[in-house]
Amino acid sequence: RDPSSLYCACTHLTEFGGVSVPSSAEELEAEVKSTKVNTFTADEFAATIVDFNFEENVYIYSLVFAMAGANLLSLLLFCGKDWWDAKQRAKAIEVVEETKSQQRMAAVQSLEERLDAWD
Repeated sequence: RDPSSLYCACTHLTEFGGVSVPSSAEELEAEVKSTKVNTFTADEFAATIVDFNFEENVYIYSLVFAMAGANLLSLLLFCGKDWWDAKQRAKAIEVVEETKSQQRMAAVQSLEERLDAWD
């Protein structure tokens, strides 16, 4: 067996992954240097925008546009629901304040009647 390879002796059908950890600074440096990051320049981005070809990736663009549309629709629906809820809360607060005001007026009137009865 190759000592640098991961070997599984199990007999069941489990998928698993192995992780390789560099054991020296040289191995770490080699791994970092071998890592390649794909980047693009502003010119490449501008060329992509100018030469936009929908037919080239129909499924991807359709998915992206559908998701953006669903996001916009949900934004409109939930903002409307939030506005409606805020309106309902304001009405409820108004009713509570009116009820408290009526209770205060009834208490004042009751006290005035009691005071008048003592006179």
